[in-house]
Amino acid sequence: MQLQLGTALILVAVLASAVLVIDREHRTSPFVALGAAVIQALLLFNALDFIRYIWRIELILPAAQFIAAYTVWSETTKKRAITASTVLLVVTMIELAFLFGRIRP
Repeated sequence: MQLQLGTALILVAVLASAVLVIDREHRTSPFVALGAAVIQALLLFNALDFIRYIWRIELILPAAQFIAAYTVWSETTKKRAITASTVLLVVTMIELAFLFGRIRP
């Protein structure tokens, strides 16, 4: 069984966001990141396919995750939250690089 890169990135984003929510040091940023990651996962598995045609949501969701992860990363002192937010930052940077055409699949 092979896992495609896009699927792996979204699943890692969901797990890292869940770790940030469990940490409970910040109020809203981890929940924004988790919500965006879950919506992105539902889009990946074609559960919310109708939203894709309404907005340019495949660009908005990684950008929201990036901003939320950067907010947590810049304000936290806990090692677990720093690691999870760094992983989320790297994952969303890769996703945004794919979307902007800087990396070709």
